Amino acid sequence: MKGGPLTQLIMQLFRYGGVGGVSTLIHIAIAITYIRLIDEAIIWANVAGFLVAFCFSYVAQSLFVFRARFSMIRLTKFFGVQVIALTLSLSTSLLFTGAHPYFKVCITAILLPLMAFAIHKLWTFTEVE
Repeated sequence: MKGGPLTQLIMQLFRYGGVGGVSTLIHIAIAITYIRLIDEAIIWANVAGFLVAFCFSYVAQSLFVFRARFSMIRLTKFFGVQVIALTLSLSTSLLFTGAHPYFKVCITAILLPLMAFAIHKLWTFTEVE
């Protein structure tokens, strides 16, 4: 990859965001398909959507964003980071008591991917295993 470290980081963030956007669309498509064809149970539709999107995201983040090999250790870390980042971003949004719910959703939507990217870059996809 050409460019200095900052340019490389920015490009990596863009790739990360692109993969995240596609993962979100996959989640939505699977959940809607589940609801229409199988059952209207929202929880199971979202579980199905999450699982397919998670698998896509792990593969795409590994290959396209972080250029790392697949491993069970990385997969486990990846899952843990996703859960921790969601918990942290939701907890952070709770700090804004009295704020409009849409504002809280925006805080979560911004913080979640940024936190997850940082943790993935510094821990999940490091070369040392």
